[in-house]
Amino acid sequence: MKQFLKAKVFVFGVLLFINLVLLGFSFVFAQEQNQQGGLEDITIFGHQIPAIRPVGDFATVFNTVINIAFGIAGVIAFLYLLYAGFQYLTAGSGDAAENAKKTIVNAILGILIIFLSLAIVTFVINALNRGGVGENENTGQQQNPPRNQQQGGATRQQRTLPR
Repeated sequence: MKQFLKAKVFVFGVLLFINLVLLGFSFVFAQEQNQQGGLEDITIFGHQIPAIRPVGDFATVFNTVINIAFGIAGVIAFLYLLYAGFQYLTAGSGDAAENAKKTIVNAILGILIIFLSLAIVTFVINALNRGGVGENENTGQQQNPPRNQQQGGATRQQRTLPR
């Protein structure tokens, strides 16, 4: 018991050392505002880092949040699959192996559901971003003219066959 406690304290000490010494310091690149009131771009070790820019419209922010959420869900499902595989490999009896198989199937179904829902959400977002066929409020021009006008072809009524 004493050796286990010593090992635990040693591992905690090493992790604390790594955290405080190696990861605890961060560089702060404070800068003044430019004439427009924004921040200038930063150059660090020859690499240009852009200053903070506006995020964008609601659709861009929503799309970014959705992508992050699906990414996190995918990572969790993959880790669950790895855990189930480890459970299956270390299962000694038939009952534990069956439970591990069920967990693997559930993890694969979860990953499949995540990918399908990502496809549906991406389709809906793209459909909403395209808009409908109609006039643009700003220019008065059609946003998405019909296909035959885009390609310069004639409509069905304009085509006549020779007799």
